[in-house]
Amino acid sequence: MDYADLLEKDKNEIADHLGALATKEDYNEKTFRALLFYVLASPIFKADEIEEVCVEELQTVELYDIAELLSMDWYDKIKKITLDFDTLGTKTYYFGKIVCFFIEDCWHDEVLEVLMDDNEQSLKCIGNLFVADHFKTIEFELQGKYTIHYLELDL
Repeated sequence: MDYADLLEKDKNEIADHLGALATKEDYNEKTFRALLFYVLASPIFKADEIEEVCVEELQTVELYDIAELLSMDWYDKIKKITLDFDTLGTKTYYFGKIVCFFIEDCWHDEVLEVLMDDNEQSLKCIGNLFVADHFKTIEFELQGKYTIHYLELDL
């Protein structure tokens, strides 16, 4: 089900409310940034709908900083898994939950066009982090074993 299309009106309202929240006198910046991250990471926004200005509002998009922003103990919550990318060209990897992640020892731009969902669409990116519950790669584009650092999101 494509929640992004189904909730078109709602997501615009959510964005408006977040904007209004930022202009209030008793504005709590950390709360605003945490809500913004959750909204952008949620399935209601498509990968191509995330604007750079929204990402800049987060002020940071490093995995450890996001864990802290979401009041998660990164030591316990950030997990690592090593995957053989030789097989991910033909087989999808499922996390089981929506996660945000990065691949160790890979430049973000290097893998941006290589990682995709089951429909061969680009993964959602928030800064240098990918957001998905599963992914695969373009066959033979990224080979060998890589370690993925990820944080499960309660979405």
